[in-house]
Amino acid sequence: MTTESLLFALGVCVVASPAALVAVLGLTSLIGRPLPERSIERCTYASTVIGLLAAVAILGIMLGTGDRHVPIEMGNWVIIPQQHFHFHLKFVFDRLSVPFAILTLVLCGTVGAFTSRYLHREPGYRRFYICYAFFTFGMVVASLAGSIEVLFFGWELVGLSSALL
Repeated sequence: MTTESLLFALGVCVVASPAALVAVLGLTSLIGRPLPERSIERCTYASTVIGLLAAVAILGIMLGTGDRHVPIEMGNWVIIPQQHFHFHLKFVFDRLSVPFAILTLVLCGTVGAFTSRYLHREPGYRRFYICYAFFTFGMVVASLAGSIEVLFFGWELVGLSSALL
């Protein structure tokens, strides 16, 4: 496995772990089979730890190899040739964005660990964690955004979670 493919896999893992948390918590609630509190806590913990370890590994590889800029491109999602518009999903891992993503995951992990005990048996427990998952995903996307459209997408997720809380 080359360094580029390892960085790509770790980069996808950093972004996909909070997205998977949103999907798991959101879809189980939408189909009417919400997870119990203990499962929500475990999913939140796993998502945060996986994303954090991947981000720390990326930072370590970047410092070890001397790379300062690692773009992760996931293709064009929307192309409108008449308008000269394309939505290009791109994340940039550099020596400023990676520590910010690490800080985001550490702080969100701390909040998740605290609220799992603080909100135990509260009626809004599941709703809080769905909003929390949107917030974490939005912050990770916004901190690693490689284009203005991706930054807006992440920031809108953060705004959505703030409005719903």
